Amino acid sequence: MRHVREAEEECEITVQAGLRTFYVCEHDDVILFNDLNVYVRDKATNRLLRSRKLELELFVIIPGPYNLHVVWEEDSDRFRVTWKPPELDVSFMFKYEVQFWSHEEERQSVVVRDVKEVLLPQLKPFLLYHVRVRTSWDGEKPSIWGPWSEEVTLTSVASAETIGFRCFTSDLAQVCCRWEEEVLDASYLEVHYKYGQDSASTWRPCQYSAQHKDCHCVFPARNDSSTSVKLNVTSVVGKCGLYYNSPFWINHIVKPPAPELHVHQLPGNTLALNWSSPMPGIRTQLIYQIRFSTDKGKSWTVKYQLLEKLGK
Repeated sequence: MRHVREAEEECEITVQAGLRTFYVCEHDDVILFNDLNVYVRDKATNRLLRSRKLELELFVIIPGPYNLHVVWEEDSDRFRVTWKPPELDVSFMFKYEVQFWSHEEERQSVVVRDVKEVLLPQLKPFLLYHVRVRTSWDGEKPSIWGPWSEEVTLTSVASAETIGFRCFTSDLAQVCCRWEEEVLDASYLEVHYKYGQDSASTWRPCQYSAQHKDCHCVFPARNDSSTSVKLNVTSVVGKCGLYYNSPFWINHIVKPPAPELHVHQLPGNTLALNWSSPMPGIRTQLIYQIRFSTDKGKSWTVKYQLLEKLGK
């Protein structure tokens, strides 16, 4: 089938003067994915001065994405950026550039195709980051990037280990959480926990308990799922931040009470040591450490014993 060439149409020219002079031709009939042949002629003589073939999609300025959101995902310990694409029928042909930076770092970019979200790399803790996104055609030839979306900000997360944040259980019923107050130096803080790693899981407040005076907060223990804990802090100088403790299972944080020790003197300058399990429910899974000193506690000899009782 022969291709029928469309008739040429004239376009009125306007001039925009400045540092450079632009000759502007406005036309309402724009068809993408078709070559557009442009001819510049001398109107008096009809002499051809210039000509150019354009692939219009390479020159279209696509509107920026909208509804930009940044959410911290505790399971990956990273931030996920999501957005809505421009409302065009060909949005499946877009690519996106996600740009992020802080006052301590240069601007970094990630380019993604055929998706509407990206997981940012690990960020330096406790910095204010800015994030924005823009759109372009996803093709082999370079095209024009559209305008940036509105910026959103986030404060990066710090590891709970930096403030000596620890959670443990001594009875398999309650989890006790503590941190180093002098390191934290907080004027206001909130501790939350949740069971499981599902994004729909509910964060619940970790409460202070007068029955556990050595704990900053306490919550019920569960052995059927992992547990996550986070600490939101406002420092005395007004700086906000988030500390996060990686998910753990209850059997990883067991801190048994000290066993009740009985010492008996035997003939031959020998001592017999006996004790009972401090946690009978998991007695077969406990390891005991024995230490003794012959110089009034200045130095200690340490031994490990796997049995529940030892006579020596």
